[in-house]
Amino acid sequence: MTDDEERPGWTYLMDMDGVLVHEDKLVPGADSLVAELRENGTPFMVITIEE
Repeated sequence: MTDDEERPGWTYLMDMDGVLVHEDKLVPGADSLVAELRENGTPFMVITIEE
């Protein structure tokens, strides 16, 4: 990266289970968080472990 290139800002990596959803229900505020990340153009990735 050169000095005149913009450094990336924050990037979020979230586990879906317990962070965005719990069992069959949306965690309170999760939809607002994802909407805010999208509106701000903040990169994020959602992961989960399939059992």
